[in-house]
Formats: sequence, structure tokens, C-alpha cells
Amino acid sequence: MDPDFERRNAVPVTPARSGKIIVSGGAFLMATAAWAYAAFEEYTLGGQLFSIYAVLVFLHAILGIVLMLRVRAAWVPGLLLAVSGFGIAIYGQRFPLSGFDALAAVLLFLSRSEFFPSTPSDQG
Repeated sequence: MDPDFERRNAVPVTPARSGKIIVSGGAFLMATAAWAYAAFEEYTLGGQLFSIYAVLVFLHAILGIVLMLRVRAAWVPGLLLAVSGFGIAIYGQRFPLSGFDALAAVLLFLSRSEFFPSTPSDQG
């Protein structure tokens, strides 16, 4: 038996995704759906905030996907987007939307240990 047989034929193992990352990315995708509904309502009713809501839909969708890919650089913009979305929802008097962004911000904040591991062994 060839000693290098196992090394050459080893199947690469994909790293496991943390549940915190999946939940925080999912919260942003959930907020995407909520903002899309608000943008649709704003468009059909002829509101003035449609373009801002449409931009928020796009940003939430992109950031939700990037967060699921565990990109470290997306953590701070994600937190800023969630806080700004919260403020825009309050300004537009869409109070249920503020709950979606508040939840996304809290879940992203709680998942910070997955994006910034404290020990070298955590970096996987």
C-alpha cells in the first residue's frame, strides 16, 4: 500500500458554519423581506421613501449573504446598517420594521465572537 494514498485521495472537509453566523445572516435576510414588503407598499401608495427602502432591501440582502460567508469585514457595516435601518424605520413610522432591524443588530452583536475569535485555536 502506498503511504501517500490517503493524503492524495483525501476528500476536503468544508468547515462547519456556526449557528450564530447562520442566525445573524438569516436575520438580515428576514429584514430584507420585511423591507421589500415596506418598499412595495410605499411604491403602491405613492410614498416618498420608496427609493430609500429599495436601497435598504439591496443592502440587507447583500450583507446577509456576506455575513453567512463569514467575512470579517462585514461585521461593522452590518451593525451600522441594522442601526441605520432601525432609525429609518422609526423616521418612516414603520415601527414593526424597527423590530426586525433591532433583532438583526442584537443577533449580529451576539455573534461577534464568531467573527473575531480571541484565541488562535478558534480561528479554524
